[in-house]
Amino acid sequence: MVSYVHGSAALDERSRQQQRVIYREKKKKVYKRSVVTPQEKLLWMFGVIVCVVVAGTILFRYAQIYEINTRIQQMEQEIRRIELENSTLKLEVAKLQDNKRLLEISKELGYVPADSITEISLSSVESDVSIAMSGQE
Repeated sequence: MVSYVHGSAALDERSRQQQRVIYREKKKKVYKRSVVTPQEKLLWMFGVIVCVVVAGTILFRYAQIYEINTRIQQMEQEIRRIELENSTLKLEVAKLQDNKRLLEISKELGYVPADSITEISLSSVESDVSIAMSGQE
């Protein structure tokens, strides 16, 4: 296409230079900013870390409490077992200390009951000692 300047076929040099210049459009990359700033992200991370540490501490404490409770239950079972054993031993001691039984055993071994008891008192400077002796000698 030929350019006409005021009806003339001659072209103005200025218009020619302007036509030759091609403008390139530069595309700028537009970065969409995040809604959360880096400081806020750090703050959130710190908060999450604190929550995790607190939760871990609580779980650790519950584990310790559970362990202590199991030890308490074991001790209580041991106490019950020992109390039962103690009561059976007390019953056995009561049977062994029965006077009738002791008299029978003493007769089997040849012991004789004492008829009379004679007391002898010894006075000393340090203490007063009394000795009980059987009348059978």
